Amino acid sequence: MPDDLRHPEPPSDDEIEARLRRAVERSFSVPPEELEKEEDIEARFRKLQQELAGQDLPDLPDAQTPRRPALPEDDPSFAAQLQSLHDRAEGVKTAREQASRQQARSHQQDQKNAMGLGLGLSIAYMFLGFPLVGVLIGWGINRATGATFWLPVLGFVGMLAGCVLAFQALNRVNKNL
Repeated sequence: MPDDLRHPEPPSDDEIEARLRRAVERSFSVPPEELEKEEDIEARFRKLQQELAGQDLPDLPDAQTPRRPALPEDDPSFAAQLQSLHDRAEGVKTAREQASRQQARSHQQDQKNAMGLGLGLSIAYMFLGFPLVGVLIGWGINRATGATFWLPVLGFVGMLAGCVLAFQALNRVNKNL
């Protein structure tokens, strides 16, 4: 027996096996309930028929002609309301489709405008940027060497490079259109 009662020793394997055997034997000692046999069910049915034979019961409607409740579709005003609702729904659907197509066209036009703006700015930067960079490099070389030759030469080379790249960009865009 352990010293601490809060932590008892776990049961041994033999004790666990004995407990399981007792539980299994107890569960099988009680016989399972048997289902009623078909003869018993038929006998009970005949007995109920005999008991009800002497009573006066109301007539039940024929099984071939079930009663149908009145449906709202049979009402002409309901049909008119339903048609009105259907027409309004179709109108809303058509309006949404038209708005969706208009929005798609607008989005496509905005995309083309943005592409044109980007191309225009790129070409402007090429026309202005390359000559400016050439002039700045030429000015730096002239200042370092004391010569005056490099500023106009590199400015002209930058201008040529800017024009060539701008025309290449325009040709590439024209081929994609």
